[in-house]
Amino acid sequence: MTAQGKGAATARAGIIGCGVIADNHIRALRRLDGVEVVALVDRNQDVANTMAARHRIPSAYVELKAMLAEKRLDVLHITTPPRTHASVCEQALRSGCHVLIEKPAALSSNELDGMLGLAKANGLIISVVHNGIYQRAFRRALSTIKAGAIGELRSVQIIDHIPSEHDIVSNPAHWSHALAGGVYGEVLPHDIYIADALVPGLKLDSVGTYGSGRHPWLPVEQVLASLSSGPVSVTINASVDGADWNKTIEITGTAGSVRVDRMCDIVTVNAPQTDWTLRTHVQRVTSHIGAWMQQSAETAAAKASRQALSGHDELIKRFYSAIRHRRTAPVSEEHMRRTTALYELLTAAIDSGVAA
Repeated sequence: MTAQGKGAATARAGIIGCGVIADNHIRALRRLDGVEVVALVDRNQDVANTMAARHRIPSAYVELKAMLAEKRLDVLHITTPPRTHASVCEQALRSGCHVLIEKPAALSSNELDGMLGLAKANGLIISVVHNGIYQRAFRRALSTIKAGAIGELRSVQIIDHIPSEHDIVSNPAHWSHALAGGVYGEVLPHDIYIADALVPGLKLDSVGTYGSGRHPWLPVEQVLASLSSGPVSVTINASVDGADWNKTIEITGTAGSVRVDRMCDIVTVNAPQTDWTLRTHVQRVTSHIGAWMQQSAETAAAKASRQALSGHDELIKRFYSAIRHRRTAPVSEEHMRRTTALYELLTAAIDSGVAA
């Protein structure tokens, strides 16, 4: 890091891949003190120039090698398609950069092992953007569970439905369709890392694929995966054939349940009810309305004071803190290994089911 001011240091950051997600990274970085985004790179020079102009970033490149050689970066953000992650990460690490990678970090455990080994050998930090586990509602839900408010965990249902007209689904040229598992190779990483954050050490029990897909380039309409760890079962229900977004998590314990609405960033907690009467119905509805109003007000207040709001904001802030203070990365190596192994199994199972 370059010296600045009274012993402070400015981290010089670069970004490779100038798609939509790069905007999230740039906005998060602009909220941090001591970080300067000095350059962007994209294989399309016009795209790189446009993003650099929009965010007032001084340099735009078409080749990573040139950016790494000329800009003396401290950190590289990788927001390119997953097939490029391993090779780009290797180049960055060999140039002395810490690396933050969009999910999935790697397409296989072998790729990830190489990336983690090289980072360790060079004394550098790499991490992956599992932003959902730093979303405000999810962190609130996790705190509720750890406090014992719903008793012992018994089941988790993760619903991840994406409209069929979204670009990732409807565009036949989108890079996600070339991944193992097709478009689900891009959709499922969020669901996998959420499952692992709630229930570490999951094993994959079964994968079902349903429907032929609305578009000919889609492998299936729906994926239903069952996982477990001890007495806890986890279900992932992913679909790309609907008309609306639905990203929710239903978490049930022996003494209550929690529901996370990932789209609205709202969590509701249900106390146990041994009977169901008008009184208990009104109590639950009133409790939900109160929670929605309180959390919405907190979000509005945070936005008004320009506080970090998104999971990207929080994770990126923690990543730079880890670099500056030599702390553990915001997503642990063990979590990265477990989620990559599950990703590899799930996508292979989807491809196998489609072939069958």
